[in-house]
Amino acid sequence: MKVPANQVATMTSDAGKNALATTIASKITGVSASDVKVEVTSSRRLTESPSGRRLQSNVQVDYTVSIPDGVDATVVSSDITTGIVNDKAGFATAMAADLQAETGETITVEVTSATTPTVQTEAQPA
Repeated sequence: MKVPANQVATMTSDAGKNALATTIASKITGVSASDVKVEVTSSRRLTESPSGRRLQSNVQVDYTVSIPDGVDATVVSSDITTGIVNDKAGFATAMAADLQAETGETITVEVTSATTPTVQTEAQPA
């Protein structure tokens, strides 16, 4: 996703990660923010615009969802595909609102890509 360079620190902060987890969880039936682990990395580059060069930051959000007992993994995968992968604009709007609620800052977010989820089953300790 793209964010202005001066907003990267907010996205990578604990509050930013909490907001991202909230947004992701809101798109998945039966999952709460505490079930979502978020990792955020960023890179910067100069871009050309009519007003001159601007520093643009790309932020990558990787997340893992721990599916609670009683929640079907195929439903989780479907919800992610419908609510995130196929609705990037709606997801960006929800993310900006959650980031503002959590951090108090107005964040401009453009989701540029999202990939179809993969489901991995891990054995639970006995």
